[in-house]
Amino acid sequence: MVLSGESSPLNDVLLTETTLITREQNAEDRLSQSIELNDKNRPIMVLILDNHVEQSNLMRHGLQYYDAGYTPKFATSLKEAREQIQNEPPDILISEISFPDGFVGELLAADPELAAFPIVVFTDRGSEKEAVNLLKAGVLDYVVKTRRKCQEIGDLIKKSLASWSKVKSARQAEINLQQTLRLASSIMNSLPTPIGVLDEHGMLLSVNDAWNSNELNHSFIGEACKPNCNYLAICRNTNYEIGETIATEIEMAIQNQTKSEPITYPIAPNAMIWFSSEIHPCTGSGRAKAIIVHQNVTERKMLEKGTCDKEIAVETINRLTNRERQVMELVVSGKPNKSIARTLNISVKTVEMHRSNLMKKLKLRSVTYLVRLAINAGINVEESHEKPFNAKVPDAS
Repeated sequence: MVLSGESSPLNDVLLTETTLITREQNAEDRLSQSIELNDKNRPIMVLILDNHVEQSNLMRHGLQYYDAGYTPKFATSLKEAREQIQNEPPDILISEISFPDGFVGELLAADPELAAFPIVVFTDRGSEKEAVNLLKAGVLDYVVKTRRKCQEIGDLIKKSLASWSKVKSARQAEINLQQTLRLASSIMNSLPTPIGVLDEHGMLLSVNDAWNSNELNHSFIGEACKPNCNYLAICRNTNYEIGETIATEIEMAIQNQTKSEPITYPIAPNAMIWFSSEIHPCTGSGRAKAIIVHQNVTERKMLEKGTCDKEIAVETINRLTNRERQVMELVVSGKPNKSIARTLNISVKTVEMHRSNLMKKLKLRSVTYLVRLAINAGINVEESHEKPFNAKVPDAS
């Protein structure tokens, strides 16, 4: 009888079934490579802890004729086993349960996740309760001895090493996953635009900090739309018709894996604050099926409508650094990048970087809007290039 423990379930956020299957296949490949490498460089060290002389002899004899590069060492007490482990940690420990000086559980790592080698209990006893307790404590497997199994101990070792390779692979995958999740969370929270992650049913899995800091009373972000709520239903059931449009685009992204076109709308009918929302599909990301991004485009809409007053325009441009402002003034005056680079004595790549940064800061899509913003701020776009180093945005007054 062989009783095996159940593996702890991994965090399924951003994991796919394909990933899990591939992980098992890769684990098998890595095991084969590891064994092959061990065959070439060093034998696989097997420590057998058993105080039954006849059974130990059967296992010793069985390993003599098992051509797998195993080097067995034998111990008859916990003290002897500890000394051998300290001198040369084994690749695997095959052990009985009880000894005059203690219990095999004393050799288990305090944290099973940090175990340096697997422990397989190979015992005369067949207690199911005992097996469950040991497996929970961190034992890799619990196998009841027979004379034949003692003689074929090499097969048990091979099977156990294969299982151990999968366990280590899964643990490393879990570590990598948590690191990836922390990185993804940090990246999301560093972005100023509200971002939400949705599952296949439109449930909100996670959001970034910008989503939670909803100071504009936006109907589709903030307190009313927290993780684990049905975001699709919230959009569908709102009295604002744009909600139905957003819901339809979410379904399209989830079902057809297609990115939506930007959906631009005031946050409420007749409101002066405008947002643009885009829904992006997530492929190969487990439960995550779509990402929705909301961006405040009020200033851009005001520029488009010609309703951006001087005070707002000046305040907007003041977000730029001095160098970005110099580049902006030369851009709106019609200067190409090469000319700007010569005027400011910087490289063309640096000019391109500043142009990209200032457009992002100002949340503008084209130079046309940049020119309108400069005009509204009172900048003379015909003359601004004459003194780029002294250019200043006029006061609002």
